[in-house]
Amino acid sequence: MAYKQGNPLVKLVIVAVIIFGAYKFGLPWAKSKNLLPSGAASSLEQKDAGCLALAESAGAVWANGFTQFMNPPVDASAWSSFRSDVEGAISKARAGCGGSEESCRKAKEAMSELSSLVREMDAAVRSGGPPTIDVVRAQERVDSLLDEARTLINQGK
Repeated sequence: MAYKQGNPLVKLVIVAVIIFGAYKFGLPWAKSKNLLPSGAASSLEQKDAGCLALAESAGAVWANGFTQFMNPPVDASAWSSFRSDVEGAISKARAGCGGSEESCRKAKEAMSELSSLVREMDAAVRSGGPPTIDVVRAQERVDSLLDEARTLINQGK
């Protein structure tokens, strides 16, 4: 018996049902099993990494220059310029960390801590006295928060 060609419309409907089923059920299953890359997830990771990079950059601006202002007398114009650079980097990091992910929250928390540290140092420089806080511990707290943010990004959070 010879094979008889079926109705092309029936074939089209069958193909459409198979494609729809693969899209509706197969694609979510494959993503849940991490068989396919998720564009949203990689975009999110890039955004988080960008946020962290900006926060780390602000931390580096501070870390690379604050020691010259630890002992009075301090050059007021040099301090003002340095403080402005640090505050600009903090502001840029805060603007780049607009996400609600845990890693973004940690990076924002680090920037808040760094901002407080800058304010404390500013008060000390303006008064001509020593800082009222332990600057090294405050810096370690900022670094610790940035490390936590990096770990969260690596965990996809």
